[in-house]
Amino acid sequence: TGKAIGLGYVRIQGVDAAFLASGNWELEVASERVPAHATLDSLYDPKGLRVKA
Repeated sequence: TGKAIGLGYVRIQGVDAAFLASGNWELEVASERVPAHATLDSLYDPKGLRVKA
């Protein structure tokens, strides 16, 4: 599937997981709009499977 090309952080009062799930998100990359996915999970190793001591 797709690859991560960026990471953003937005803090807006009242935005929750249901709001993120209900939206259609896009990014503009090189003057072209491409579909994007919003998540509250960690973007790298969200289950902690690669954690090393």
